[in-house]
Formats: sequence, structure tokens, C-alpha cells
Amino acid sequence: MRRKFSSFDEGVTDKEFFSLPERDQAKLASILEQYEMTEESNTRPAIVKDYGEGLYMIRHERAAYQGRCLFFRYGVVSGVEQLMIVAFYKKESDSIPKQILDRAVTRMKRFKETQ
Repeated sequence: MRRKFSSFDEGVTDKEFFSLPERDQAKLASILEQYEMTEESNTRPAIVKDYGEGLYMIRHERAAYQGRCLFFRYGVVSGVEQLMIVAFYKKESDSIPKQILDRAVTRMKRFKETQ
């Protein structure tokens, strides 16, 4: 099944995305586009990690690229899986900062409550 990314709030996620280094922006945009076009769950060079509660992270397989995208799945429309972006961030440690994870979970829950 193909996929389509959307943003819970384009102003917020655009600001986060454009705060990433330019090379990370380019690689992450490429990974998101590739992920939309494939039916596989983990397709190289994209890596998807499940954080539980329906929240996922997608990144480039090479650790040198530090851009990360947090998203959740929220349904299927006309055979296309709908994916909602709730945060972009730059990896700065081995694990996701608690504040970023909490913010993403809060955004996801708010979005689901309004649907």
C-alpha cells in the first residue's frame, strides 16, 4: 500500500524541518519521498523505528545524517495509508530527548482528539 505524509501543522513542522542542517534536510526529504512510494516497512536506506503508542521515527540508515522525523499512521484513504508528521529534530545523542518525544506524543494525541 502506498503512503502519504501530511503535517499536523505545517507552520510548526516547516520551522522544525528548516532548522535542520541543509544536507540533513535533503536526505530526510528524499527518505520521506521514497517511503511514500514503497509498500515495504523498512526499505533501505530508510529506517523506521516504533516508539510505541502508534508513534514512529524515520531516518536515513547512515548515522552521519542526523535529521529525524516523528509520525503516526491515521488511516487509509483510497488505498493510500495516511501518515501524520508531528515533529522533525536533529539527533544529538543516542536516544531521543524526552522533551521531543513528549511533545510528539502530545501533538499526536491532540490531533487524534480533533478527528
